Amino acid sequence: NVNYFDFNISNSSQEYKISDILNVYDKIVEENINIDILLISFVTKDSSDGKDILSLACNLLVDRNIIIICPAGNFGPNYYTIGSPGAAEKVITVGALTKKLTVPNFSGRGPTLDDRIKPDLCFHGSNVIVPFSESLRVRVSGTSVSASICVGLIALIKEFDPEITYNDLIDLLKKTSRDLNYEPKAQGLGTVKFSDLFKELDLYHEKLSSYNYLTKRSLVVNIAVRVGVELGADIIKTNYTGDIDSFKEIVNGVSHVPIVIAGGPKMDNISDLFQMVYDSIQAGGSGVSIGRNIFQSEDPTKMISAIYKIVHKNYTVEEILKEYKFD
Repeated sequence: NVNYFDFNISNSSQEYKISDILNVYDKIVEENINIDILLISFVTKDSSDGKDILSLACNLLVDRNIIIICPAGNFGPNYYTIGSPGAAEKVITVGALTKKLTVPNFSGRGPTLDDRIKPDLCFHGSNVIVPFSESLRVRVSGTSVSASICVGLIALIKEFDPEITYNDLIDLLKKTSRDLNYEPKAQGLGTVKFSDLFKELDLYHEKLSSYNYLTKRSLVVNIAVRVGVELGADIIKTNYTGDIDSFKEIVNGVSHVPIVIAGGPKMDNISDLFQMVYDSIQAGGSGVSIGRNIFQSEDPTKMISAIYKIVHKNYTVEEILKEYKFD
């Protein structure tokens, strides 16, 4: 369940007034709008020390548990080219990367006017293919693109752990960041590989005794599937979550991409395997990708035939066991 709020403060010439931006901030606070993540898609051209009114206002919003993402700006390659509110201490400021993980010349560089390291992270933002209302797709460049990718990452983290605090989020990004061999004032911490991040999240939640294992497992699979879809996968192979309801939620969330389940480790009880396959299909799954549970069985041909009938003929487990006389 996601709500989107679009606060448009620029005119047709992409010009904006500081007062209009502050009015948006006031609206969020006064109307108590429930926002988890705020993407600010602009940054001033003049370098900032983070003590200007926009930056200070952003820091106050972060104190209200709103994660704020801001582009580093497109005024590089010189240093001291990150303006407001990108220079705000508590804003996550994002620079750009090319496909080869180099920092393009246009990406804004730090440090801030008071010599703090900015940007905080870098994500792809050069020649990125995106959907566009007036055509099928276009290629765009800019740190606003990079910031949008960062927002997607933070949203996935918040889905995994809705209660994560700003400080815990920053610690998580620090732990999972990858150095790009640039000066910190050009790359910040570097970039974050999604797979590294979610491995760390999984370890983090294993320490929480109150966190239900099945729920955690479902969230991990859900996030992994979403990442695969966002990266353009045509079909997703993933683990079964253990129950029909949680797997149905995953399938319905990416209804345009077929989901098939992996067979996993060799099962001792063949009826458990058939039940897993049957339940995944009832939840809306498109099929299976099973290896050792077929090829290490006594009769792989019979196993393939049985699983085929569950997937394509809607056979129940009881019907399969009766027809094929499995022990």
